[in-house]
Amino acid sequence: MLRLFALALALYTAVSLAVKEPGYMDACYYFTVAENLAKGNGLMEPFLWNYLDYPDRLPHPAFTYWMPLPSLLAWPFLKLLGKSYFVARLPFIILASCLPIISYKTAELLQEKTSGQGKAIPTLAAFLTIFSGFYVVYWPATDGFAPFALAGGLCLLLLGKLLEDGSLPLAFLAGVVAGLAHLTRADGFLLILPVVFLLARQQKRRLALCFLLAYLILISPWIARNVASLGVPLPTSGTKTIFLTNYDDLFSYGKELSWRSYLAWGAKAIAMSKLKAAWLNLQTALAVFLMVFLALPFAIGFKRLCALDLLKPFWLYALALFLTMTLVFSYPGPRGSFFHSGGALLPFTTSVSAIGLKFLSDSWAKRRKIAPEALWRLNYAAAIFLAILVSLFVLYRALGPGQWNQRGEVYKQAEAWLRHNSSPEAIVMVGDPPCFYYYSRRPSIVIPNGDVETALRVAKRYGASFMLLEPDHPRPLDSLYLNPHASESLKPIATFGKAILFRIEP
Repeated sequence: MLRLFALALALYTAVSLAVKEPGYMDACYYFTVAENLAKGNGLMEPFLWNYLDYPDRLPHPAFTYWMPLPSLLAWPFLKLLGKSYFVARLPFIILASCLPIISYKTAELLQEKTSGQGKAIPTLAAFLTIFSGFYVVYWPATDGFAPFALAGGLCLLLLGKLLEDGSLPLAFLAGVVAGLAHLTRADGFLLILPVVFLLARQQKRRLALCFLLAYLILISPWIARNVASLGVPLPTSGTKTIFLTNYDDLFSYGKELSWRSYLAWGAKAIAMSKLKAAWLNLQTALAVFLMVFLALPFAIGFKRLCALDLLKPFWLYALALFLTMTLVFSYPGPRGSFFHSGGALLPFTTSVSAIGLKFLSDSWAKRRKIAPEALWRLNYAAAIFLAILVSLFVLYRALGPGQWNQRGEVYKQAEAWLRHNSSPEAIVMVGDPPCFYYYSRRPSIVIPNGDVETALRVAKRYGASFMLLEPDHPRPLDSLYLNPHASESLKPIATFGKAILFRIEP
């Protein structure tokens, strides 16, 4: 297993050296807050990326929407080793490198239930986790991918062991990692659901209570912080996304997001949004969790293994996650939340797929009168080859023109202009405030999903002096982007590629 860890460590370090920039909002956000902590500025964010909690001003308390653990992980590394993005990624590289070990152990335990022996199947599961397709480029990012996958996957494995022959220390450890998962992602509370299997068995109820106690101990300091800073145990900003009728309204200003507004949308529209979310999430499950080619081996393996106690927490969590991201968070779910949280499933999808591939190879060999070991070795090698191929393709796309390493070019150019033509405190309205701050160290607020008048109202409310309108902008601002001189209150003063910088006239 040490060799597997070393291979993963080498791969994710190489990915980090190749992908030099955060590349997207979440990674920029967690890095910025961690950097603020390292500077002694506390849990504050020098930007506004949504208006769901009706923020008063800048800076703004951090983590009213997301959870804090990714920033807390990066913080000590930045404090001790220097404030660079690569340094911030070190804990995520290490955590991601541990995930194949969880997969190896999961496959080993499942293999024992099928009277199998040897290292081939556990090693295959670990390789499929290391070369995990779409996740490869995200594991080292300053985001919740690696910590949630590791904590969530370990929690599900420990809960499965508790159903078999658990002890109080094991239950406590499971509760601890469940708490860590929840501190990484708000939907981490879904990991508590498999405890119903323990509660249903009278002799296991002490284990369930021990699990819940450890979980509460872990999250109670964060609850105390929220009560002290925000006045509530857990922020409710994220729950407003239940009522989205358009994903872009996540960035709306002053728009009602409630049961009343949601029901006014109409039953047909609501039903269609759920069906679309289900379809998109199924595609994610097939393309991301199973890389397509593992779908058949997984189906065969799951059919034979699903009754095992060890797998019950996995499939209950997987079902709960899918339903939550489809029926409850129908817009955030397919747009990244399902992908983020699905990392916890990987040790099980790879393990079940590896065992399923062995079943499939033996079955084909028997039907076609082929030497079973020869066919197994061929399928084994093919699975590893395809996993590497998918992973390299994802990495190639991430490094392509206009992708991760180039996404900050417009922001760098805009900041260079602003540095010579405005004060350092001038606030800019942009499409991605966390990443704009990462490249400029300038306070910023998100352009609201609304018309020009809405944008001007927000600019006045928060004192913004400029607006940087990029090709990827709110649809209601299409006319302004196509005709930059359409508004007397917004004066185009510079262009950077296809982005237009406006001065907001008082």
